[in-house]
Amino acid sequence: MSIMIDGMHQKLTWEEVENEVTEFKEKYIYPTIINTEIKDEQMVYWLNNKLSRHSYDLEEEDNDSDEDDDVGDDDDKDEAKEELCSEQTKIHNVNK
Repeated sequence: MSIMIDGMHQKLTWEEVENEVTEFKEKYIYPTIINTEIKDEQMVYWLNNKLSRHSYDLEEEDNDSDEDDDVGDDDDKDEAKEELCSEQTKIHNVNK
């Protein structure tokens, strides 16, 4: 492998196979992502249950009321709360 003048390796490009790469992404990767999201709705869950209630202030998260939890069913809410508590405990233990 040759080294360029600035000491970096040669640039890795896909120009020779760009059409094949694009075709592969459109045929296999994008449909898998889309179908998985349609079936599992993980992004919808994340947007509704994680991102919408996210805060960098741990005290604020502890003081949040359950009134904001009208999204999703009770099992999803309980699971999200347990996961949040677990993450807060990990953060607290790391900061000791």
